[in-house]
Amino acid sequence: MKVSIGLKKKYRISTVLFYRIIVLYSCEGSGAAPAPPLAVCLRSIITLTTGVLSCCCNDLILFMEQTYKIAVAGMGGVGGYYGAHLAKTYEGSPEVSVSFVARGGHLQAIRDNGLLLEKDSGNIVAHADQVTDDPRELGKLDLILLCCKGYDLERFALSFADNITDDTVLLPLLNGVGSTAILQRLFPKAKTLYGCTYLVSRIVSDGVVRMSGDMNQLFFGHPDMDRKELERIEAILGATGVNANIHDDIRLKIWEKFSFISPLATATAGLDSTVDGILENAEHHKALENLMQEIVLLAGHENVALPGDIIDNNMIRLGKMPAGATSSMHNDLRNNKNTELEMLTGYVVSKAMEHGLALPAYNKLYTLLKGRVPPGG
Repeated sequence: MKVSIGLKKKYRISTVLFYRIIVLYSCEGSGAAPAPPLAVCLRSIITLTTGVLSCCCNDLILFMEQTYKIAVAGMGGVGGYYGAHLAKTYEGSPEVSVSFVARGGHLQAIRDNGLLLEKDSGNIVAHADQVTDDPRELGKLDLILLCCKGYDLERFALSFADNITDDTVLLPLLNGVGSTAILQRLFPKAKTLYGCTYLVSRIVSDGVVRMSGDMNQLFFGHPDMDRKELERIEAILGATGVNANIHDDIRLKIWEKFSFISPLATATAGLDSTVDGILENAEHHKALENLMQEIVLLAGHENVALPGDIIDNNMIRLGKMPAGATSSMHNDLRNNKNTELEMLTGYVVSKAMEHGLALPAYNKLYTLLKGRVPPGG
């Protein structure tokens, strides 16, 4: 399925004008007057065409320059999923180009064989227009999907400094609620959206991303951005088969997700326990509830009114998770890898201090975790 983003019409208009000129001068010699010499016709065509093209140059330049250029930055589970759908849909399209920014063996495998997305509903092999580890090769970009880990966001985003103009749209799809503010600080003139995604996927080997289950939902928006521009992005994404929707209260949507993943990550990592282990231990269960209550309190001070049943609903979701399930932050800590501690736990503690709030459950586990994370993690 292809999506028109307003370019074909401009091309057709300019083309029709040109051909009308050709017809006009082809018929100039009809009737009583003899046909003028070919050279005269050609000079006249060039003269009049130049005049018409001068009038239409804005349209022609717009057509030539306005292929909508998308970069998917970070080809892990999230970037791999959305990148595969985008590249597969728009392969060979004159209207939308899709590039991948990856690194290491994953980069080379995607270059050599394309990106394989494994899904229960059917696999996708996608070939992007460009695959690189150097964003400077991509030129100016219209839309950048930032799909890296939170601890990498600032460094990774700055590598796109040469690609970002006042018209570039930045869509962060990371855990946490602070990504948009970071990008707005780095690129104050760019159009930075709020975004969040519900998706279970991961890299299983170089060049291969696996989606588990059928949960697939992306929400994005910004209260101050032109609605037509948001709708264009929604159409481009939606044409790929993913569930992408503008949300009119996008900050609420992000905080709803954060109210689940932040307490989950903080509790499983801080208590060094699986989800079912926490729920079966009365003391740990209470600690988890306290974290959730503190998130609701903080959200209110951030002018986000979470639903009154958010804690009950989050507990029900946790109860449905399989035995042995835990958070990625807990897994990363176990494996001595970088963690998203600052984005998922430290952010809450920092914001609470700004508002003068006492959040004892978060403070206790954050202090504990700070002593466990590897340097730089």
